[in-house]
Parts: sequence; C-alpha cells; structure tokens
Amino acid sequence: MQVNIYPDDVLLGFLPLAHVFELLAESVCLLTGVPIGYSSANTLIDSSTKIMKGSRGDASVLQPTCITAVPLILDRICKGIADKVNRGSSMQKAMFKFFYDYKAYWYRRGYKTPILNSLVFKKITKLMGGNLRLMISGGELWLFGFKRIYQKQGQDTSNCLPLGKNRKCPALDRKQKF
Repeated sequence: MQVNIYPDDVLLGFLPLAHVFELLAESVCLLTGVPIGYSSANTLIDSSTKIMKGSRGDASVLQPTCITAVPLILDRICKGIADKVNRGSSMQKAMFKFFYDYKAYWYRRGYKTPILNSLVFKKITKLMGGNLRLMISGGELWLFGFKRIYQKQGQDTSNCLPLGKNRKCPALDRKQKF
C-alpha cells in the first residue's frame, strides 16, 4: 500500500519515541518536512482526563491530517463517542443509530453522504481536529467500532494500516453500544 505525503500534512504524535512505530513515523515526517505536534493520551481530545472543562484538546488545536495510533488510544476515543451518544435521550440514540446505519449502507456501495457528515457527524469529525485523512495503527488489530465510525464519516480507512496481524485484541471482545 502506498501512502501519499502532502506539503500541508500535520502529524499528531503521542506515542513515546521509544516506540519504534512512532520513531519511524516521525522520521518520515522529518525527512519530508511534515510538521509534528506532540500530545499525550490524557490531553488528546477535548474530553480527555487532563483537559479542563471548556478547554480544547491537542487534536482540536493542532487539527492534524495524520495520526499514528495504537488500539488503546482508539478504544478511548471510541468510548468517548459512545458515552456522548449514550448520554442522549432514547430518541437521540435511535436517530444516531439510524443515521449511522444509513451512512454505512451508502458507504459500502461507494457513495458519500456529505449532508449527514455536516449535520450529524460533524462533532465526531471535529473530535480529531476536523482534517484527519490518514490513521495508521501499529500494534494489535484495528478496533472495528472505531474504524466503522470513521468510515461512515467518509474517512478513507483503507489508509489505516493494521501492523500487528494475528494478534488478539481484548477490546474486540467488548461491544460498543450506540
């Protein structure tokens, strides 16, 4: 698989540099002139544990186009989305599920849903800064729930490269409810 790097790309790095996967991604960025913004799991998104209420997380401020990830971080983000949806009324949950399934239906057929993206899924897109085009997962298997959410927003998750094949991910045994 070929991954294109563009001059306006921005990498959000939050894995430690001792992590070979992060070191590789950052080395490529340094060689190609892509700026790197650093974050931590506790400050990544607006609802992270170390972000004061009313403040913005690192992803919202940096607005990255590329991010390296491991399933633990993706699980936290997916859990945050599921928690927000589950805090709504039963009508809101039902509507979200309907739009989620509707988007999946058309996405599998090769169509995008820009109206749903701007009206319903805008908050999810903004969760990671609004410009994300490339997510590369290193480590264990990709979390299906997280991948489905981003696919349904029209994000091209074929660029999400699971680099740890045949490894069991305990998070896959849990089901995220929407």
